[in-house]
Amino acid sequence: KLLRNYSTSLRYVKVILLVDKTSTSLLREAIKLNIHDVLEFPFTYHDLNES
Repeated sequence: KLLRNYSTSLRYVKVILLVDKTSTSLLREAIKLNIHDVLEFPFTYHDLNES
């Protein structure tokens, strides 16, 4: 809900979403909110550096 309220502002900032489990529906919602970096927790420094 919080990200939806600020969806216009998300165009100007890069958001990296950290999740414990990824799913197709979660990735679809992230793309709708202009979030293209979703990392599954735990992640490595290399994963974070790539995004």
